[in-house]
Order: sequence, then C-alpha cells, then structure tokens
Amino acid sequence: DRYEGFWISPNGKQVAFEEVSEAHIPQFRIMHSGSESVGDDAQEDHRYPFAGAPNPKVTLCVVSAVADTSGTPPVTTFDLTGPFGEDFYLARVNWLPDGTLIAQVLNREQTELALLRLDPATGAAKTLFTEKTN
Repeated sequence: DRYEGFWISPNGKQVAFEEVSEAHIPQFRIMHSGSESVGDDAQEDHRYPFAGAPNPKVTLCVVSAVADTSGTPPVTTFDLTGPFGEDFYLARVNWLPDGTLIAQVLNREQTELALLRLDPATGAAKTLFTEKTN
C-alpha cells in the first residue's frame, strides 16, 4: 500500500511529488440513506471514474526544497506515459542514493508493471524493465 504523495530526497534538498487532476471526471452524487439530515446535508458529490471511463491524470514532479531568494524554484516534470500510455497507476516512488528516482507504474488492468529510472537533473525517464502476469 502507498499512503504518500510526496517523497523527500535522502539529502533533503529535493522533493518529489505526485500531481493528480480529476477535472475531466464527472461528479457522482452519493445519497446518505437513513441519515437524520435532509437536503444538501444528506448527500455528497465526488468525482468517480466509472469502469471503462478515464482515470485521473497523474504526473510526477521534483522541486528543490532549498530556500532561494530568486523566486519560485523550477519544477521538473516526468513523462510516465512511455510504457502504457495515458492510463496508468503510479504504484511506488523511491529515491536512490545517486539522487535519481525509481518509479513503479502499472497498466490500468494491473497485469503489467514497468520500473522507470527518473533523472531530476534532466527530466529523462528510462524504462529499466517490465513484468507481465496472466
């Protein structure tokens, strides 16, 4: 299980973070049957990707965590779509001792996993290997 959406580099100078956009996913109303409340208090609206519909769009980025007086630090964004296209799951992210990142991505069916090496200095993403299960 993964409960983090950000990862601090071992030297503390960079932060990798996940951006998620669900703006393209329609909202779905959930009614709270049996609730003592009525009207707006008895319902919630959530964006819900139904089966076969697009999932949220995921991006992995890195930014400097070192204070700088020149303004907003630049953000490096990685293209994780190489192995499986736009519809994938970001399963795991880890920093390596050399300052690069490893990311595990899964296809939507979760039958294939790709291990990517990501270089924060260049934004390059390289697929190291893929695994497939039946």
